[in-house]
Amino acid sequence: MRILVTGSRDWLWKQPIETALWRAYEELGDPWGYDYETTLVQGAARGPDLISAGFAAKWGWTVQPYPVTRAQWRASRGAGYARNAEMVKDGADICLAFIKHNSNGASHCLKLAKKAGIPCRVYRLPLIIPKRRVSSGLRHQRRIKV
Repeated sequence: MRILVTGSRDWLWKQPIETALWRAYEELGDPWGYDYETTLVQGAARGPDLISAGFAAKWGWTVQPYPVTRAQWRASRGAGYARNAEMVKDGADICLAFIKHNSNGASHCLKLAKKAGIPCRVYRLPLIIPKRRVSSGLRHQRRIKV
């Protein structure tokens, strides 16, 4: 089984990542509970990529990183997009996307995965910012789409 993870680099909330990984593992796995190979495919960037790699290593999964080197970044501003395309091209059974503030890179990878027919689960970080504070507590709130 191959699980592809993509996400915004500033998403640092670990608990939803752990839960999503484990749910995908249980739902896609062998119903009889036999031990089978699970591979985590991720871009080796900070945030959900490295967080998920930590959980995968703890659980004994194979981690397949797709890093972008400094030289690749210098040579092309599209190096991250090329990496996303390579991850999707190599295939996955499911894509887990952790998107905060409509991250361009994570949204791009999600779009490619959907186009390739990979089932996707999208997790967005909600953000509620109070407009103003009154003595009775928060009276007005504005919901920001992230």
